[in-house]
Formats: sequence, C-alpha cells, structure tokens
Amino acid sequence: MPTQDIKPLNLERQPNPVCIRHDDFPEHSSVGLHRHCCGQMTSVRTGVMELEIGGRKFISPPHYAIWIPPEMDHSSYQREAVKFHSIYIALEYCGALSDQPAVIPTNAVIESLILDFINRGVSYTDTEEDKRQALVVLDHFYRIPPIETYLPMAEDEKLRQVLEAIQQCPGNNDSLLMWAQKVFSTERTLSRRCYKELGMSFREWRQRLRLVKSIEMLADGVTVEQIALSLGYSTSSSFIAMFKRQMGVTPARYSADLLK
Repeated sequence: MPTQDIKPLNLERQPNPVCIRHDDFPEHSSVGLHRHCCGQMTSVRTGVMELEIGGRKFISPPHYAIWIPPEMDHSSYQREAVKFHSIYIALEYCGALSDQPAVIPTNAVIESLILDFINRGVSYTDTEEDKRQALVVLDHFYRIPPIETYLPMAEDEKLRQVLEAIQQCPGNNDSLLMWAQKVFSTERTLSRRCYKELGMSFREWRQRLRLVKSIEMLADGVTVEQIALSLGYSTSSSFIAMFKRQMGVTPARYSADLLK
C-alpha cells in the first residue's frame, strides 16, 4: 500500500512555555526527517507510532511519551491509524530533560491536563492560567525517570517479520529457533541480527514488548490475571515479578497511581 506523506508542523511562534498539537494520522502515513528548535514530547492516544530520532528507532505506544531534544532530526511512520498529541517545549524549560531521546511513562495528571488543553482548543499557553497548567505538566515530566523500554525495530527483512508477528500476538512463546524456521532463516543468524540491530537479545525485546502491552492493558482496567494469561505467562506471580523488576512497583501499585 502506498505511503501517505504528511508535512511536518511549522510552529507559528516559539512556545511559552509550551505549544500543544493534536492530530489524527491515517494508516501507512509518514512524516519525513525534520527538526525543531524547541523540545518535543510526543505521545499517542490510540495506535502505535514508529519513530526514528537521532538515528535510533523507537516505538511509541499509548501511555508513553517520547522525548525529542531540540535540534534533533526525527521522522515517523504510522503503520496503523493513530491519534496523537505533542507538546513543544521552549528551550529554557528543556534543561531539566535529557539531551538524548528518551521514553517517559505518562500518568493520569499529565494525560488529563493535556486533554484539557485539547478539549479547550488551546495551542499556545498565552494566559497565566494556561501557563501554570503547562508548568504542572512539565514538572511531572521532570520527576518521572526515563525508562529503557523503547522497542527498536529492525531493518533486516526477516527479523522485522518476526518482530511484527510478535507485536500482533505478544503472548506467543515460540522460541527464536521456531521463528527462524518460519522465516527460512537460522537461530544463529536471527540472534546475531538482534544484537546488531536491536542492541539486545530476542528474549529481552519480547519482554519489553510485553511490558508495554501490560501497561496499556492496566490503563484499560484489565485484571492482572487476564494480562498474565494473554501475555503468555504461566502464572500471575511470574508476570508480577517481571513487572516489578522493570517498573519498580507491582502492577497493582502502578494501577493505583494511574487513578490518582
């Protein structure tokens, strides 16, 4: 299917302290390589956006924000239709954030305040009330530690086939050997390409995917037992242990924080 090209946003003026953009992108659409003189925090509400930022590949699922530092080249591809929003952050407010792209989990406060801007049609925070609200959003982003749960995608055709298939069925427990046979490759070849292109093992990539999916499901009110079953864990306790290792809290604690 042909890809629909979308023009990058040209800001009318500098954020003060932020500018809010929200949009719907159709499936099989892309935004070409570009950069902004301000920082950008982008997040999808539905769907998944694939980004390349400073030469690194990221996947942006719901309830994660992707931080793009000022003057850093980036592009995106939407394999499926997405609803997304970005906040563009004035340079003087970017110092507390990393100078490298990062993944930051969002919370209920961030999402509700940004949704309020969107519902009220606010693009530039010109009023004192809107500026105060924007600073609360930024303060929450400053306090949430970035996490290394982004999901790089592969350029290699056969490895990419495997990763895309797992995204469609994250509870699949087939071994790398079994996947290699499906795509007419070898376990050794795919393993080598995982480390070369993803910077991690096949097992770690699949675990990161499951963490991302579990966060989406927790936000939707799915029970821990249902999540563990759908993500291929033999017991709820094994899923809880994985989640706590990665996030520092149990799924129940994380769900409670979402409701604050």
